[in-house]
Amino acid sequence: MKTVAIIITMFELVLITSAAHAYELYFSNFTDKILIIVSKKRAAITQEKYAQIIRPFESVIQPWSDLNCLESLQWAEVDSSLPHKGGLKLIDSKHGYQISSSNQKIFNEQLLTKYAWSNLPIKFVPNELFTQTQQAATELVQGIDEGICSVLDFIAPRYRQITQTLSSSKDTKGCLALLGQIADAAGKITGISICKSRQFFIFDTGKKDPFTRQPSLIAETNIGE
Repeated sequence: MKTVAIIITMFELVLITSAAHAYELYFSNFTDKILIIVSKKRAAITQEKYAQIIRPFESVIQPWSDLNCLESLQWAEVDSSLPHKGGLKLIDSKHGYQISSSNQKIFNEQLLTKYAWSNLPIKFVPNELFTQTQQAATELVQGIDEGICSVLDFIAPRYRQITQTLSSSKDTKGCLALLGQIADAAGKITGISICKSRQFFIFDTGKKDPFTRQPSLIAETNIGE
């Protein structure tokens, strides 16, 4: 059974992150891909971007050094054939497995343009749904041998009426995709900048982006957080 560090790692990362930061963005990766997430500050003030690499079923914090707001998120799958193994060698294991501030410049100058970035829509979902998907996803990746999708029984019926495209599966990847589809259908995209600490759960919805043909990923967060 795979050991998952979603909850424990989050607590450890909070302790590691300096209190001097204005706020933090917490990213939990519930896909089977090694993801690079780029956080972009509000364009009207600055063009700063910060990158973090998140392995499947793990979490990483992006410290925010000022009170500027998050404008958007982009993602790409790590390409280890690129310099610095696509960014993997820039990770500091002594600082929460983050790409540290000293290595952000290296990433921006040598790797940022090497990737084809896809937009990562931020979906704000109701508080109850956020709690349910968090619990269900954590249980799924810990490995449930019998009735693996049964944890979705109390979620899916309430949101299936929103869209007719929800599909189910009897494996972990399929169930996580179903969670992503539920959050995608029930959530709302906001145009308001995010200016405080926030937790994001990243799901692969199992669909394809109609323009890029890349997997359709979403970042779920709590509407009332």
